[in-house]
Amino acid sequence: MKNILITGFDPFHGETINPSFEIIKFLDTSAFHANIHIAEIPTVFYDASKKVIDLIHTIKPDIVIMLGQAGGRKEISLERVAINIDDANIPDNLGRMPSNQPISVFGPTAYFASLPLAQLESVLKSKHIPVAISNTAGTFVCNHLMYSVLHEAHVNNLNMIAGFIHVPYLPEQTLTKPSKFSLDQSIMVQALEIIIETLIDL
Repeated sequence: MKNILITGFDPFHGETINPSFEIIKFLDTSAFHANIHIAEIPTVFYDASKKVIDLIHTIKPDIVIMLGQAGGRKEISLERVAINIDDANIPDNLGRMPSNQPISVFGPTAYFASLPLAQLESVLKSKHIPVAISNTAGTFVCNHLMYSVLHEAHVNNLNMIAGFIHVPYLPEQTLTKPSKFSLDQSIMVQALEIIIETLIDL
């Protein structure tokens, strides 16, 4: 059976929940023909990537699915590319706000996700789930994590595929933000289940 690592972040920037981990908690991991490992990651530059990379070397996953919150987006975003820059406009959970700093001084400008994004997008659209391939993972901790994991896989020739998926707010997060889009938890859980099943069948 395949080993799959799925990560989500803890709440940040004044939020009390983070949909990226909330939806993971509702997965029935026993329903999949795979070994599913889940982890909550701190929204902290470098600490997040260190935790995930340590887990990768321990678990040796075939597939890594990283989730993060993108409040304000209208659909599930399958991230195509991570860029080699940290440029925060809000602090992480330790108050760090790097500005125009490379993630790796030795790394390339960018890495592309190794998940089959077009296939995942097609399957999700066939189930009427709002989804799109995104060309920007931002310059906050989400992008930092995606870049760092793909860099680790590249330099160590790890036999795995990996990518990052941004999810919208949950409805309860928008009660004081009525202009912001949200997506029901059940829809996002269903989307994650479909993604996992699709990747298992590769």
